[in-house]
Amino acid sequence: MSNARTPPPSYGESAQTPAPPPLGRPELSPLTLDGNLIYPVVPPTTALYELTHEVDAGYRKIGISRLCPNRNTAQHGNTDDLIFRIRPRHSPEKQETLQWEDANQSLVAIETVCIPGGSNVRPVFHIVCDMDDRLIDALITAWCAKIWIGHQLAAAAMRDPEGDMGASRTLGV
Repeated sequence: MSNARTPPPSYGESAQTPAPPPLGRPELSPLTLDGNLIYPVVPPTTALYELTHEVDAGYRKIGISRLCPNRNTAQHGNTDDLIFRIRPRHSPEKQETLQWEDANQSLVAIETVCIPGGSNVRPVFHIVCDMDDRLIDALITAWCAKIWIGHQLAAAAMRDPEGDMGASRTLGV
């Protein structure tokens, strides 16, 4: 057995070797909503959150549960400050995206909206910065609530296709 050290690889050799993917929190990879489960788009795709039922199932209430244990146990106080805002952004790929920003207008997540008849059949939510587990839970809950409310409004519009139009005619507007 030789005690000679092996020299490190040259820069050219090491530059050709792909870097291993970063080991990060699964909540920070793009997430998708499929049925009543929210999971990362990229494997491993273990569900992180579960809804009480699918958002478009016509229920008047919806609940969300975290399926993986909380790592942060520190208590956080309540605040009346703005936590998140949503800003629409039209992408060149003709996909509707929404930028979610925090109170400092820093980008925290990007949502690719599910467009009927489009290439993306499920909504995708990508959290782009690290944050406390409670804020991640709140952000994902807000995302699900936004989708659920959208389905509720669409269902109501289908039940009453004249909706505001009928009211406008009645008011003579």
